[in-house]
Amino acid sequence: MPPPNITAFNTSSTSLEITWQTVSEEFAKATLLGFKLSYRKADESNATTVDLCPEERRFSLHILTIFTVYCIQLSAFTRNGNGNMSDCVFGLTDEDGKWPLTICCS
Repeated sequence: MPPPNITAFNTSSTSLEITWQTVSEEFAKATLLGFKLSYRKADESNATTVDLCPEERRFSLHILTIFTVYCIQLSAFTRNGNGNMSDCVFGLTDEDGKWPLTICCS
């Protein structure tokens, strides 16, 4: 089971803030060792993946392209392996000088 309540919102024209809740140990069936956050431009297939500590509930992506839609996916991992990757949560970086836009999916 992927982490629930994943959100992506822009913090600037080149940054996105990603937040999520943890998975329960009942679903993980082992001690949670961390999360894998994968992101890519929505119209591209090559993704970058970052391993995060199990205590993390937010992560900032920087040096992104201005006014671009990104696909963000998360999974949890334990000593038994990687969990299922979430569906894409889409985040849009800001246009310079515009108000932030929040896109949320659960």
